[in-house]
Amino acid sequence: MKKENELVLELCKFIAPDREKIQELMDEVSDYPFVLGQLLFNRVGAAAYYTLRECELLGRVNREFRNSLKAMYDIGVEKTESFEKCLSTVSDILDGVNFRYAFLKGAYLYSAYPKGLRTSNDIDIMLERDSLNDICELLKRSGFIQGNIRNGRLVPASRVEIINSMINRGETVPFIKKVDLPKMEFCEIDLNFSLDYKPVQDSVIISDFLDNSRLENNVKIFSPIDFLIHLCIHLYKEATIMSWVDMQRDLSLYKFCDIYLLTHKWMNEAFAAQLEQRVKRYGLEKECCYALHYTKLLFDIQDEALDKLLANIKPNNVSFLKEVFDPQSGKLYKHKKSLLDWFFSSDRKRHLYEVTNEKA
Repeated sequence: MKKENELVLELCKFIAPDREKIQELMDEVSDYPFVLGQLLFNRVGAAAYYTLRECELLGRVNREFRNSLKAMYDIGVEKTESFEKCLSTVSDILDGVNFRYAFLKGAYLYSAYPKGLRTSNDIDIMLERDSLNDICELLKRSGFIQGNIRNGRLVPASRVEIINSMINRGETVPFIKKVDLPKMEFCEIDLNFSLDYKPVQDSVIISDFLDNSRLENNVKIFSPIDFLIHLCIHLYKEATIMSWVDMQRDLSLYKFCDIYLLTHKWMNEAFAAQLEQRVKRYGLEKECCYALHYTKLLFDIQDEALDKLLANIKPNNVSFLKEVFDPQSGKLYKHKKSLLDWFFSSDRKRHLYEVTNEKA
């Protein structure tokens, strides 16, 4: 692996950075523009700045490199404050509703990270499909419009777009409202009612997850185990679907940072045992193995409880670790790259070859 890529990964280890290794890599790395590009492209520039600051190494890097990272960090702090205001507003809108829901991803993660390291562009909410009409009407009455931001403007969605999104993506067209907060002009809400890329409702799993939801900082989220499982499912879905590969958004490093953070925060023998039981109950071994295995590799996590969990949920056939599926054509593709080489490939699609017309 290139030294530049090694440095990228080391700078993302904001929880327990290896100062000596970072220093050693900084002495060996010459292509700092490449490192900066990787950090910004993967939305981890603020984490890198934080790591360098905590290691007292900011003075060792080029000024333009340092200032670019600091700009990302400062923007992250400001955007986090705006996101928190939006989240509080949406939480108030949903206070006292007669349907079940839980906030996902950034709604909890923004506060789990050191401030400014984890920003979010939207607010994700999971609920049961039967509750969609109620929440849609509630959001519309609160001034939200279904649509998309295009060229900096809110463009209302057509009826066809709204229907297609529900059928093909397992989520609604975003609900958006202009709020004009610092670094957050619009508040955007995504309503999710499926765990997969397929147009089906995973009703049993979602219902169970909602049963176990809890309040965290006055925001309703899944239990820690279910929250981590959902992150793994979401990461796996995006990492192994062709449309995400086409957009070059399939393996963004910040998604693995989320799991890196939560495994450090929650993982122990008891948690791993409960997580294993939950994963096997719903048949989510592939999804969770993929996300946790990749995270362990990228961040070089040494944790006995995590190792035992991975050994217990790892399927006998691990070909899924190198597979990408195209739901539109029904075709399955594979690659022959090592996991790290695949992650840092600038054109992953070029390395894929078709395996079959049916998903295995």
